[in-house]
Amino acid sequence: MTSPSAAKSKQAPRRGSTGPRTALGKARSSKNALRHGLAVPIGRDPQYEPVVAALTARIAGPRADEQCLALARPVAEVVKDHLFASRPARSDVCRDAEPPSAAH
Repeated sequence: MTSPSAAKSKQAPRRGSTGPRTALGKARSSKNALRHGLAVPIGRDPQYEPVVAALTARIAGPRADEQCLALARPVAEVVKDHLFASRPARSDVCRDAEPPSAAH
C-alpha cells in the first residue's frame, strides 16, 4: 500500500516532464528522429537492400512480374521495419537474407 506522501512524491517528476514548451524546444525535439536515423525508410538503407529484395521476392512469389514486384516492395519495407524495430520478438522471416554485418 502506498502512503499519500509517497504517491505525491511519485507525481512530482511526472508533472515536471511535459516536453518542450518553447517554439525553439519543440522545433529541436521534432528533429530527434532525423538525428537518430529513425526517419530513414529501411528500403533506402543500403545495408538492408538484400533483405528487402529477398522479402520482396518472397511476398511477390516466384512468377512475379515487374508490377507485382513494385507492389510487393513497400510491403517488404514495412515488414523489415517492423522486424527491425521489434528485435526481441524477431521472426525468422528474414534470417536467410540478413547481411552478415548486421548485429542483432
